[in-house]
Amino acid sequence: MLTSFPSAGLERTRCGGCEETGVFPGNFVHHCCRIHGGLCLTCSLSSFFCSQKLMRRNPQKRLGASERDAEDVKKQTFFRNVNWHDLLTKKVKPPFCPTVRNMEDVSNFDEEFTQERAILTPPKDRRPLTQDDQRLFRDFNYIADWC
Repeated sequence: MLTSFPSAGLERTRCGGCEETGVFPGNFVHHCCRIHGGLCLTCSLSSFFCSQKLMRRNPQKRLGASERDAEDVKKQTFFRNVNWHDLLTKKVKPPFCPTVRNMEDVSNFDEEFTQERAILTPPKDRRPLTQDDQRLFRDFNYIADWC
């Protein structure tokens, strides 16, 4: 979401793959990657560092993986202006609300993904569900309101 739309503190430009990375005045980081067709991204240092911590290869070292869980994420500089109580009580207005015609409307997604054929991946372990497995869902009776 940080790189999908030009917005405050964020630019997307195509420069032909200069593969440059640098920090600019105002604490913005610029990174250009030839892999993505020379797509240059400029974003705040706080968003860059937070993203790096969230995407660490080792799941045990990722931001939010400790005993403190989400508290580590909430304390990141990138989230310094978030009122977590208002967010959790749904008092925060979303910055973007997509327009959809119906529940199957995929017009907000790139055709690259909506035209892909779905590939079902069967579980590696084809064991039958045990009574313990079934017990976990004993009182589960949710039905979506759009069904």
